[in-house]
Amino acid sequence: MAVLPKSPEKNLMGDGITDGLDIIATGLSQGKLFVSNSQAGGTHFPPKRLLNHEMPEIFSFRSTECCYTRAQVPNTVSMDYLFIEMDRNGDPVSQDLLFETWDMPLPIPQLTAKAKGNKVKVEIQKDAFFEEGKTIFSIDDPTVNIVSSSLVDNRSTVVEFDSNDLVRKVLSFEMKSLFYWHAGEATIE
Repeated sequence: MAVLPKSPEKNLMGDGITDGLDIIATGLSQGKLFVSNSQAGGTHFPPKRLLNHEMPEIFSFRSTECCYTRAQVPNTVSMDYLFIEMDRNGDPVSQDLLFETWDMPLPIPQLTAKAKGNKVKVEIQKDAFFEEGKTIFSIDDPTVNIVSSSLVDNRSTVVEFDSNDLVRKVLSFEMKSLFYWHAGEATIE
């Protein structure tokens, strides 16, 4: 098992299914490599997934200790692993060590956005967090501009606009760090 990075402020266990410290379990059975990503600190794992359905069977493998974002797709983490192929008899095909990277989707963040005048309080309900200096907001109305944003904590931010006409507009966010690229949106209430 490999532990993914967690929120820098605390170990979040969330709802016991997602929204916590991530742990990826990988296992090898009869040449097939299986994986399951728990975002509940290992207290709940979704059904395992076959990784090498389009790859050769594997004699042995080793994965990286930690996942990271390749910054190609939001709400996805990646892990690298090295492996040696095996033949139908279960013997190594060669001494060549092969390298592969696989991507694991994360749940889409759930958030709320509530307007009060020209300010909107954005709160993440689950499956993401904000980081100072690494979070960007945008709104779907090009006539409305963001004036500032103030991080309250790793789950809430206040975004100030140059307009009071904000209700029913869609506010989006992206948080990019070395390990995560969270992205989500909410309709402003």
